[in-house]
Amino acid sequence: MSHLNVLNELIEGLQREQERSREVLHMVPSENVLSPLARSAYSGTLQARYSFGNGQFNPSWPMMDWFEQVERDSEEELSSLLGAEYVSLRPLSGMNAMTVALAASGAKDVMSVAVSDGGHAVTSQMAQKLGARVHMISLDPISGEIDVDATLQTVERLAGPTLIYLDQYCTVRPLRVAQLAARIPPNVILHYDASHILGLVAGGAVANPLVDGARSLGGSLHKSFPGPLRGMLASRDRVSHEAFGAESARWISHHQPGHTLALAITLAEMRNGWQHYALSVVRNAKAFAQALWALGIPVHGAEFGFTECHQVFIDVSDIVDPEYASRCLLDAGIRMNAIDIPQLGRVGLRAGLQELTRRGLDESGARSIAEIAASAIVRDVDSLTLKRRSISISEQLAWEGLPSSAKVFS
Repeated sequence: MSHLNVLNELIEGLQREQERSREVLHMVPSENVLSPLARSAYSGTLQARYSFGNGQFNPSWPMMDWFEQVERDSEEELSSLLGAEYVSLRPLSGMNAMTVALAASGAKDVMSVAVSDGGHAVTSQMAQKLGARVHMISLDPISGEIDVDATLQTVERLAGPTLIYLDQYCTVRPLRVAQLAARIPPNVILHYDASHILGLVAGGAVANPLVDGARSLGGSLHKSFPGPLRGMLASRDRVSHEAFGAESARWISHHQPGHTLALAITLAEMRNGWQHYALSVVRNAKAFAQALWALGIPVHGAEFGFTECHQVFIDVSDIVDPEYASRCLLDAGIRMNAIDIPQLGRVGLRAGLQELTRRGLDESGARSIAEIAASAIVRDVDSLTLKRRSISISEQLAWEGLPSSAKVFS
C-alpha cells in the first residue's frame, strides 16, 4: 500500500471518528472538551519548541520569552483561582504530577486511599517504587469521610517522614480535609490530588483543600477542569514549591508549550464563568441522578442526594449486565463507563456531567438524557429512535465548549 493510500485512510478515519463523536453525548467523568481556539494552540509551531528560560532572553533557547510570560501569567491566575501561593505547570499529566509530589515529599511512609474506597491503584504502586512504605487512610464506612481519629493513630505509629496523599478517582462525595489538617503534626505533609474535582474547586462548588489546610494540591487539568491534557501542582509554601521544581527537573524535560498555551486560552475563556460552570455541573449531575431514580433505575447515594460532584454511580446489575448496558447506551448515543465501582461492590455505570455542562447543558437537558438512558438500559425503545433524540440534544449544545475568539477577546 502506498504512503498516499495510507495517508488517505488515516484522514478518512479521522473524519469518520469526528463525525461519530458528534453523534454521541459524552459522559465519561475523566474527559472534557477544549474550545476551537484552545485547540488551535496545538496546530502552531510553538508545540514543537523547547523552553528553558525565565522570561528573559536566553541565547541557548531564543525566541521563547513571549511564551514564558504566558506561562507565568497562567500560573499566577491559577494561584489566585485556587488560593495557592505557588503553581507549577510543568507536569505532563495528573499521573506525572502524582509522581513528582510523591518523590518531592521525601516521605518514607505514605498514606493513601485504598482502591476499595475509590483510591487510584497506581498511587501506592508508585510510592512503593520510590521506596516508601504504604499505609491505607481510614474512611468511615457509612459517610465515606476520613476517619480522623483512626488515621492519626496510624500516623503516630509511623517512623516518617510521612506524606498523607488523598486521591479518589471514583467518588460522588469528595473527601474533606479540614478536620484532618487541623490535627496532623506539623511534620506530616498533607497533599490532595484533585484531578477529578479541580474545576469544581475552582468554581467553589466543592471545598478547596488548600483553604482547608492541605499543604499542596495537584492533578490533571482535563476532567472537571475543562483544560488540556496536562497536569499541575500547587502549594501554600515555598519549601514544597521548590521541592516540586527540583523533582520536576528530574522527571520532566520538555513540558510542551502548546498545552500551556491551550490552558492560557481556557483560563481566559473561563475567567468570569467558573462559579456558574462548577455549580451547574453539580446541579446537572443531581438532576440526572434524580431523574434516573424516578424512572426506576437504581442510583447510588439516594440518602445524601446522589452526588456532590460531577460523577453519578448507576447500579444496574440487578436489571442488566453493566457492560452490556454500556453497549446499549452507546447504540442510543450516550457514552459512559462500565467499571468496577468500589462504593457499589461490583461493576456499575459511572457517568459524568462536566463535559455536557461545559457545552451548555442545563437541568432540563440532564433530565432528558436520563430518560433516554433509562430507556436504553431497560431496552423498551429501539436504539435508533433513542439515538435520534441524543443527536437532537447534542445539536442544541455548543460542540466545542465555550466562546469563539471574537467573544473571548471583545
